[in-house]
Amino acid sequence: MLDRDKILLEAQAMKAEIDGGTIMSKEVCQSKYNYLYTHTPTLFELIYKKGDVSIEQLQFMCQKAKSIERNEMSQYDADVIIGQKLADKYVTPIIENKENKEKQGN
Repeated sequence: MLDRDKILLEAQAMKAEIDGGTIMSKEVCQSKYNYLYTHTPTLFELIYKKGDVSIEQLQFMCQKAKSIERNEMSQYDADVIIGQKLADKYVTPIIENKENKEKQGN
């Protein structure tokens, strides 16, 4: 089973170092943040390449995964909650922006 707390800690630390301008080779990062690299290579790559990684979003998703493991909610319910949160953040603003432009154009 994944240690989500360790993933979060390593993701936060790695992101802080990279965002702060610390220059490390990929090999050094892989060694320093080995758990993250080994268990979540896609997340590791996103952070290393300065991708748009939201630690808050990652924390939220890990909390939902823990709730599923403790049988506090179903996988389906967690998926719906996470999907709605992501849609509110990424999709809704695009739709609203498009609707506002169309209103201004008419």
